[in-house]
This record gives sequence, structure tokens and C-alpha cells, in this order.
Amino acid sequence: TMKATTVLKIPTDGAHQSAYIAGQYFHSDGPVESPQGFNRANIFGKFHTHISPNSELGLSMGAFSSAWNASGQIPQRAVDDGQITRWGSIDPLEGGNTGRYNISVDYHFMEGYEHDFQVQAFATTYDFRLYSNFTFWLNDSIDGDMIEQNDHRQIMGINARYSYYKSLGKVKAYTRVGGSYRGDHIDLSLWKSPDRNRLSPKTDHSVVETNMAFWVQESLSFSRLFRMQFGLRGDYFIFDVTDNLDPSPGLGDDLPHGSGYEQASILSPNLSFVLSPVPKLDIYLNGGTGFHSNDARDVIYARGSDLKTLPRASGAELGLRVLGGKRLLLSFAGWYLHLEEELVFVGDEGTTEPSGESRRLGIDAEIRLLVAKWMWADVDLNLSDGRYVNDPE
Repeated sequence: TMKATTVLKIPTDGAHQSAYIAGQYFHSDGPVESPQGFNRANIFGKFHTHISPNSELGLSMGAFSSAWNASGQIPQRAVDDGQITRWGSIDPLEGGNTGRYNISVDYHFMEGYEHDFQVQAFATTYDFRLYSNFTFWLNDSIDGDMIEQNDHRQIMGINARYSYYKSLGKVKAYTRVGGSYRGDHIDLSLWKSPDRNRLSPKTDHSVVETNMAFWVQESLSFSRLFRMQFGLRGDYFIFDVTDNLDPSPGLGDDLPHGSGYEQASILSPNLSFVLSPVPKLDIYLNGGTGFHSNDARDVIYARGSDLKTLPRASGAELGLRVLGGKRLLLSFAGWYLHLEEELVFVGDEGTTEPSGESRRLGIDAEIRLLVAKWMWADVDLNLSDGRYVNDPE
């Protein structure tokens, strides 16, 4: 194993400017008999400058690339009968490569503490290729069962928000409004690729997925005793899927195929109350909804059925926080989460597995203690119970 890391601060002319670049390279062959050949390289750079006394601009760029071989899963019986050791492999050609390249531009304007505006534009290129062989020669006794999953996408988006403070008599108000846009252009495919040599495609899709959102949040402080917060978010999705294969019997599989266009929208409200009956004690109650965005291919395949495009998640939390001077923090919360349903796209098989309505209950607790000026100690407890609502106990 080998790793090298460096961080360089780049000299700048302005007193209110800063720039640096950081990089890391990592290599490992792992403990297995067939060398893993894992190589990873990261590089990141950031530049920040003040345009005026009230505004600043930031630029960041990053790149990541990695490739590896994998020994994969092995049968226990192959180890027991001495065919291979526990560090051996049946198909050492599993593995893959992936890369991600990002650029982001941020602008921030602040006028005292009353007004604050931020906007961010970003772009990402992402590549992923994975070779897997789960069944060895079960389905193809001649060439083997290795498959190749591919995900190549271009992502562009923008996030903006504006916030301001105001007084309404004795009530202090903090308002935040914002919006966002994100567009994904995706190429997805699944191939039969024994020994990493492509033989035939199993699925091949081009997907354009677009999300636009707007949200507003209001925080009200009535006194030291009581505070509240409420918000609303609206999301609009467009799913455009093109199947690049001819879904004819000649494909030799029973995987779902099809092209289509779908759109969906959803509103997500939330509400929060905080009660402080004595100093350094907060009792809070939160409630709200969110959603899960299904795979675009699932949306097209499930069109016309009872399955939902944007299944809603509803949750609530009741808890308290206690400060014991400057040395002790205690927190405890009980929470509930309900999910209407979920469609899971299984990349290994190129198909969809539905997951039904579920509910989860949980308890989170934390104790944090300042043992010395230079040391903290934490104890955390997290208990969770998840159940499918309509399935047998």
C-alpha cells in the first residue's frame, strides 16, 4: 500500500484573496493472491476573492479517477475442498473504473446581518464501469457469466437563496427563500462481457432527468421561551427515457424495455417548535414530509400502474437538549418515518424490484463531555425498528 498527499497554498496579490490546490494518490494490491491493482488519484483546487466589501466570489474545481481489479465473492465449498484459499478467487477479472470531474462557482452578497444572498452554479461529469461475475458459468458454461454495468452522465445545475432578518414588534423573524435547477443527461447500459470483452447488450438507455424546485422557510422567535419554524418546498420533475435497443425476442431476455416521457410534482411542508422552559434546556417537536425520486426507467415501466413516481416520506421527531455548563451536552430524541413505497433498480440484473410501504421507529441519544481542555468524550445510542406495513409480521 502506498499513499502520497500534498497541499499547496498559491500566492495571491490581494489581501482578501486565497487560493490552494491539494492532491492525493493511493495504491494498494490488497491482501488477495490476485493483485487488486487499486489506483486512485484526487486533485482539488479553490480560489476565493472579495469583489467588494459586501460581496465575494469563489471558484472550485476537482477531479477524481480510480481503477481496480477485484477477487469478487467466492464459494465456501471452493475453500473447504482446497480448490482456492480464502485469499484466492474464481474470476480475478472482476473490477472496474470510475471518475468524477467537478467545477463550481459561488457568489455571496451580504449587507450587514439583515440581508444575505448566495448563488451557486455547478457542472459535473461522471463515469462508472463495473465488471461483475456473480454466477461464474451457471448461465453460460462456455464464455462465463460476467456482466458490465455502465453509467455515464453530465450534470449541470444552479442553487440560489436569499435570507433576511426583520422585527415584527417583539417577534424576531428570519426568512429564507430559494430555488434550484438540476439537469442530468445519462447513458446507462448493461452488457454481457465475459473476460471484459463485450458480446451483447442487455439494456441500453439514454435518460434526461430534470428537477426544478422552489422553497421558503420562516423562523419566528417569540421570546426566550418559545420559537417556531415552518417551511414549504415544491419540486417538479421531468423524466425522458429512450431505449436504444430493439425490444424484440431476439434480445434473448425477459428484461423490461421501453421509451417514454413522464412528469411529476410534489409539495413538501415542514413545521418545528422549540420550547425552552429554563435556560440551557430545549424541548423540540419537528414534523414534515419529503419524497424519494424513483429511477427514471422505473417511472416509465410503471406508468399506468398503482406505483408512484415520487413516493412521499412523512416523519416526526420529539426530543430534548440539555447543556450542563460548558462541559456537558445531553440529547435524546424519538422519531418516526413512514415511506409510501420505493422502487429499486437492480443494476446487476437490469430490472426493478418493488419495495412496499414501510414504517420506521427509532431512538437517538447522545452524551458529550469535556473531559479536559484538549479532549472530548462521546457516547451515542441509536436504536431503530423497521417494518413493511402490509407484509406478515
